[in-house]
Amino acid sequence: MLKMKRKLKGKKASIDLIILIVMIAVMAILGVIFTKAFKDISGELKAEKEFNKSADAVNAINAATDATKYLDYLILITFIGSIIGLIISSLFIDVHPAFFVIFLIILIIAVVLAGIFANVYSEVASQPELISTSVETFKFSNLIFDRLPLLIFIIGMIVIIILYSKTYGGGGGM
Repeated sequence: MLKMKRKLKGKKASIDLIILIVMIAVMAILGVIFTKAFKDISGELKAEKEFNKSADAVNAINAATDATKYLDYLILITFIGSIIGLIISSLFIDVHPAFFVIFLIILIIAVVLAGIFANVYSEVASQPELISTSVETFKFSNLIFDRLPLLIFIIGMIVIIILYSKTYGGGGGM
């Protein structure tokens, strides 16, 4: 029973690929929108005479505005960290070979979803109101989403190779 339970946990690696796509897409889309909105609001706050009276308030808004440029690095680190976590976790998962077809179907779904999310990100990021923020601030996100379906396919194939290249030694021989 324990062995059967452990083999069924192997399907988690394929679902993690879809979670990775959704997580990165949501972070990138909301990051572009948030950065643009925050830059607009902070510009208006700096123009207010009442707001400019306090040096602490101006310093705080400047520090927060500077922090928004690190959202792209956060997305990149999350993407790379999730890939590394997915690969490492696939090393420790035992999967029955019968799940290979299911994993391939899920990989195809993941690649299609990656294409859809890449198009959604491109549409959002290329809006006239957001294009300057996207180009200036989100260089790594643009790079990732330009190649997202290919990256997901490569990551999926690496996970398949790791999951199904393990030997299931049975006692052969004498």
